[in-house]
Amino acid sequence: MNDNHRHESAWINARLLHRVALGLGIALVLIAALMYPLLRFWLAPQLTAGLQAPPPAPRLQADPAADLAAERAQQRQRLERYGWVDRDAGIAQIPIERAMALLVANHATPATSDAEDSR
Repeated sequence: MNDNHRHESAWINARLLHRVALGLGIALVLIAALMYPLLRFWLAPQLTAGLQAPPPAPRLQADPAADLAAERAQQRQRLERYGWVDRDAGIAQIPIERAMALLVANHATPATSDAEDSR
C-alpha cells in the first residue's frame, strides 16, 4: 500500500485555488477598508440626530391652581344664577339651593310604614 497521501493533481489546480482564495481575501479587506469611510459619511447625520436635545415640554398652564379656581368659580356662578334655558318652551334656570328647597318642599310628606298602610 502506498503511504504517499497527496491530492489528484490532474483534477484540481491547487495553485489556482490558492490564488483565488487569496484574491477573495484581499478583495474583502479592500472592500471593508473602502466602505468604512463611506458608512461614516452616510451615517453621520443619523448618529448626530439622536444626540440633539429634545424640544421643551409644552407649557399648557402657567398656573394650574388659579385655572382650577377660576373654573370652579365659573361653575359655581352657573349653579347660583337665574336665567332662561329656553324662553319659548318656558324652561328657566334657578339656583341649585333654591331648586333643592323646592324639591324637598313639594315632596315633603310624612313617612308612613307599610304596616300602617295595610290597616
